[in-house]
Amino acid sequence: MYILLYICNMINLFEKIHIKTILQSKVDSKEITKFKLSDNELLLGKINKKNKVSIFIINLDKLSGKELIKILWKPIPKNMSDHFKIEIRNIKLRSLLNNIE
Repeated sequence: MYILLYICNMINLFEKIHIKTILQSKVDSKEITKFKLSDNELLLGKINKKNKVSIFIINLDKLSGKELIKILWKPIPKNMSDHFKIEIRNIKLRSLLNNIE
């Protein structure tokens, strides 16, 4: 029973490929400098003005693959952490409102 629940929370293989292509295009356009995608988390790195790498970690247990794709399509601003916190909050609110209707 526990194994089935864990498999359901994992991102689909096709969604993972789509996420990697989006992230690679963002690296090519220099919106982010590096990324690491694992089963549990997504790590995004970006160099700030002081030549330090700012890192933001997204926990994938809280997001589905479709929600993550929606967030990653948008351009990433300089303040990465606030951007992702707001976008994750907005996606969760939209999904709650859609379930009510």
